[in-house]
Amino acid sequence: MYVNTIKLEKIMECIADPERIRFVASIDRDVSDILPYINSVVKGAIYNKNMPSLTITKGGRLITIHPREVAAGKIIDERDARKVIDCLKKIINDCYERRNEIIPDFEMHRKLTPLDVYKLLPGTNCGKCGEPSCMAFAVKLTNGDAPLNQCEEIFSDTFKEKREVLAKILESTGYQFFHEGAS
Repeated sequence: MYVNTIKLEKIMECIADPERIRFVASIDRDVSDILPYINSVVKGAIYNKNMPSLTITKGGRLITIHPREVAAGKIIDERDARKVIDCLKKIINDCYERRNEIIPDFEMHRKLTPLDVYKLLPGTNCGKCGEPSCMAFAVKLTNGDAPLNQCEEIFSDTFKEKREVLAKILESTGYQFFHEGAS
């Protein structure tokens, strides 16, 4: 096994969301060399070869892997933190095991912004999604706090072209179209 342990070191209040926590965990070895492989496998990851670090946005969480530690925010609780750690350990070890099959990606991909998403939303500000404006919904969507299917208007025939472009962009960056349990 490439990484044996990722040890939870510190739990703190989340700066972005006071209802959540953030954590720092130590990795039992330097994982710098495997980060470009993870960058190839995890959609929407942002690799920074100068630091080196790899940032993943998943389910509204922001997770950054550094050479010997992991930092994450918007975590539900300690149990959730341990799930995130277990998932990262699995991803790291899996990428290491399959490194001969994976072409490493050393590029730093651009993060999807709310403005990128807003341009492809209907722009009707209808409020059916529960947000006061399409821009507010775009912010929630890019943060992983809302699923695309929350916007009824984008699924009408009128916005088919925008929907298809938005779906491709979201898919390429690893965003979920629907939250679990959504139809």
